[in-house]
Amino acid sequence: MSAPPPGAVLPPGFDGIALGAEFCPWRVPPLSEVVRTARRCALDGVGFSLVTPVVREGLLGRTAGWLAGIVEALPGVEVVFNDWGLWRLARAQGLPVAAVAGRLLGRQRRGPRVVALLAEGSPGQARALRGSLWDGAEARERLLKLGGVRVELDLLVQGTWPPPLPPGVALSVCGPWLPVTVAPACPWTDDPLDCSRPCTRHPPARLATRQDPVPLWSRGNALFLRREADPPPSYVARLGADRWVWSPEIPA
Repeated sequence: MSAPPPGAVLPPGFDGIALGAEFCPWRVPPLSEVVRTARRCALDGVGFSLVTPVVREGLLGRTAGWLAGIVEALPGVEVVFNDWGLWRLARAQGLPVAAVAGRLLGRQRRGPRVVALLAEGSPGQARALRGSLWDGAEARERLLKLGGVRVELDLLVQGTWPPPLPPGVALSVCGPWLPVTVAPACPWTDDPLDCSRPCTRHPPARLATRQDPVPLWSRGNALFLRREADPPPSYVARLGADRWVWSPEIPA
């Protein structure tokens, strides 16, 4: 996710910026860029969130150090966590953040064949295909123990079931790019612990087959499904969400 230059006007209907990376720790922006963007947002009255990625164990220390440096400069910053290990480490270190459970933690069913499964399944199975990890009481308890103040969920093509979140925990809904898979072994490098980010030199690729004509899009170490239409505000309101997280380009 890249930030607009200082002073740039946000598209109509948007009032905040999410900067960072969801899927690969090598794609996180430099600490100086994050701090500069967040401070500019504060001056312009624009919301700001830092998005953090899934992290291999061998890169956990590096990513945690990057996060700690940002929080030292921006205490209280909103941080979206997509990795339980990084979130637990930040909590153990006492980093002062507004913690958000990122959409990758929700375990939603995002594949292109889910709609067919929905038509064939029972009402209980249909409910499960629209649900998430946060439907379970144990997961919600873990969320509170880690100090979560917000949960992100994707707006699924088969419909999204709103979870019974604890009081004081808000809901964000995300789209239109839905991450279907995230590869622990990156297709762009033989050594994921020492990467020169070759993926940044190539545009996203569109993938489709005769057996599965619904296209998927490849960027970095993730595959995406794209919603064809934005949901009406009334649908988002029925989910109980108070924030859209909408990306005009395929996230990184």
